[in-house]
Amino acid sequence: MKKSENQHLGVIGILITLAGLIVAVLAWLRPFNPVGPSPLLPSGIVQTQTSPALLTQAIIPSVQPSPIPSIRPSIQCLGREQIAFASNRSGNFQIYDMNIDGSCITRLTDNSASDLLPNWSPDGTRIAFTSDRDRHNVSNNTENFEVYTMNSDGTNVARLTFSGGNTGPVWSPDGQHIAYIHTDQNVLSNYSIQIISLNGSGTISLPVYTEADFMYLGVPEYSLAWSPDGQQIAFVSKSSDCAWGIFVINTDGTNLKRIPSTCYGKYSNPSWSPDGKYIAFAANDLDQTVGWWQVYLMRPDGSEIKRLTNNPFAFDGNAHPTWSPDGQHIALVEGNNEDYTICIINSNSLNMNVNAGSSLVKCFNKPVQSSYDMQPSWSPTH
Repeated sequence: MKKSENQHLGVIGILITLAGLIVAVLAWLRPFNPVGPSPLLPSGIVQTQTSPALLTQAIIPSVQPSPIPSIRPSIQCLGREQIAFASNRSGNFQIYDMNIDGSCITRLTDNSASDLLPNWSPDGTRIAFTSDRDRHNVSNNTENFEVYTMNSDGTNVARLTFSGGNTGPVWSPDGQHIAYIHTDQNVLSNYSIQIISLNGSGTISLPVYTEADFMYLGVPEYSLAWSPDGQQIAFVSKSSDCAWGIFVINTDGTNLKRIPSTCYGKYSNPSWSPDGKYIAFAANDLDQTVGWWQVYLMRPDGSEIKRLTNNPFAFDGNAHPTWSPDGQHIALVEGNNEDYTICIINSNSLNMNVNAGSSLVKCFNKPVQSSYDMQPSWSPTH
């Protein structure tokens, strides 16, 4: 009897031993798998069990959103300097930019409103401009516009003004302020110069009134230019006894004067040279040639007036001068039978016929003729 019991106990021991061996083998083949992904696995990989003794790794592809077409060309396409401008080549006025050789034309804004008067920040990272995008249905056209800024690639648009009738922004040389024209809502023929601080300290109004240089396609053409030292602003206004003229005022509202002091001719679009020694501007009838707008230079005191262009097309001609950062060139608008394009000339040119195809002149072809590329602004070098 004891022998039989011993045999049974031996069998049981053998079975227990075999069971232990089987458990050990299984444990060796399949490590313990906790619920959820192992913290030792790379992100994006989870453990799944497809058989009792196998570990498989299933890679979950990361889901990417559909690519959004960029309106900004590749960085290899961009030059160290660009020219921003307004154009209606797409139907309504929008802001574009291009390299100074005319390549890489890029549309920066895209909406059904009018975006106009771009102006580069001193560091080349942002552009101020005028738009009626938020007040498009206001009845009085001059009240529609507000001042905005955006990144140089058209992103991160910020609205700066909210009262209506604000346009023509220009940056201060230190990039801390923007000056613009504000329409007096009670007397719509009066316009004042406002200076807004970008650090949130408020807006000041200079004690002068100006008028639009002229109305173009129902849009006022406003002109402000900040002196490179930040001390003065040049602007266009009508006095009681003269036609449109260029005035200069200190940014604290003192020392208002007209330059030049003569009353003949109509002036527009002042633009200070980078070294502060000259002001480029457009003028009509300055040389007693009625109807022809040309680009001139003068000293900040109104002396040494020099004519740079000689475009023979009546009521068009040349306007909107903007300087290159080195002061060696001026970009401007050349008008020819209701077709406006942007050209570049040497700043020391005299009586240049921009339309004559001189080797000293570079004009940029447009994909749409009888359209308007206008209001150029030359970026700083970056």
